[in-house]
Amino acid sequence: MAQTYDQVTMKIDELLKDARAEVHKEVRLLVSSGAVNLEEADDNYRLPKLLYIAALKRLAASYEPRASADKKLLKNLSNF
Repeated sequence: MAQTYDQVTMKIDELLKDARAEVHKEVRLLVSSGAVNLEEADDNYRLPKLLYIAALKRLAASYEPRASADKKLLKNLSNF
């Protein structure tokens, strides 16, 4: 059955709600690892952005497709 753009974005919003908690958990793990010292970090967006990127990269594996057709589509989407 086909999906509309609105249906797709609604589902993405649901995924983002779940991902928000997961990102916060990953950031907590990264900070508690001792890899960064919050007291030495400047009060700007540099460290939060780096932590955010690292958390997303760590979480990406849990969202990787398993089916070969899905992997092929993801590879194609990544080209845009």
